[in-house]
Amino acid sequence: MATEFAITSPTGYPQVKVTLNCYSDDGAPWVVDLYSVDRPDAGGFKSSTTFTLAPSETVHFVTRATPSLASGWAILMTSHPVVASVSFQSVRTDVTPARAQWVAGVLPTPAAGETVFGANVSARDIAIGNPAVDVGFAIGNPNDLAAEVAVRLVARPGGPAVATEQVYVPARGHTSMFISELFKNVAWGDRFHGHVWFASEVPLTVLALKETTIGGSTVYSTLSVTPDHQLLRRVFYDREDNSSFAKAQPITSPAEVVGRRELGDAGDYFSIQVAPEDVTGNRSPVLYVFDAASADLSVLTYLLKLYDHDQNELVPEYSVGWANQAMISYRFERAGTYYLVRQDLQAYRMLVAVNRVVNP
Repeated sequence: MATEFAITSPTGYPQVKVTLNCYSDDGAPWVVDLYSVDRPDAGGFKSSTTFTLAPSETVHFVTRATPSLASGWAILMTSHPVVASVSFQSVRTDVTPARAQWVAGVLPTPAAGETVFGANVSARDIAIGNPAVDVGFAIGNPNDLAAEVAVRLVARPGGPAVATEQVYVPARGHTSMFISELFKNVAWGDRFHGHVWFASEVPLTVLALKETTIGGSTVYSTLSVTPDHQLLRRVFYDREDNSSFAKAQPITSPAEVVGRRELGDAGDYFSIQVAPEDVTGNRSPVLYVFDAASADLSVLTYLLKLYDHDQNELVPEYSVGWANQAMISYRFERAGTYYLVRQDLQAYRMLVAVNRVVNP
């Protein structure tokens, strides 16, 4: 097994400083044998390497063989934007010349609090004959804090999760497994199609590969992994009349809400659903609402109210959050319908997200 890195400096940028840091599963620096024809001086046995890229230059690195299979992950840090890609490859060295058995390319995954990808586990799949199919995933934690990751398995028709599990990833650490390993008690049947959803209080990077075995041969292919900031494409425009609890406009997280309260209205009401499976065991989701136009907490305290499903006003925490925006946060302890009420007399824009997390 080998991993190849390709790093390119886009046209027009000055010299770019690049640092590649490698970490083992427990978060400690991981010494690997990096080989590069392009930059021999940057290769060798090391856990970190730093070099510069000239405008439009591309540099390749590959990890050389080890006596036994080892796994870890890497963080690429640059002084200017670059284009980077990674590929995994299995090489047969018992034949001459050596021959690649399979190659699976992946794109670097931005860190995110929630991530989703499609998945299937099959003893056979009618569409492509009679293979065995599984999906493997890897999680990297680029933070100085450990992560408790809530993982939900949802079947193709949708609805409640088929199963939920927790995965621990140490600070700067990494873990990888097949979904059939994680969800040991699921009755997969001949064919299971659905998706897997990851949620964490700290942003993580996730990649996924599909394993297909047929006729004694195994190949791997890349699966698309979508982090939450790419899911944040849903824009909800204030829809009148939404001026009461009974007329509240439903929104789903993550969402951008744009609107303006009409004169004479009590406010603009929006409803959010918290599912029973989100608050079972030691799990409880956290609501975050950012006011995209202001960092004034006193204004937000007056203009934005939160109510539970019994229409009792709740007291969230107020703070200045991401991008210096006024923010409220609230941890849901019960399932049901919750309400956000905006009382602005002018246009507003807010970002709403519910992070399905594990209690500390």
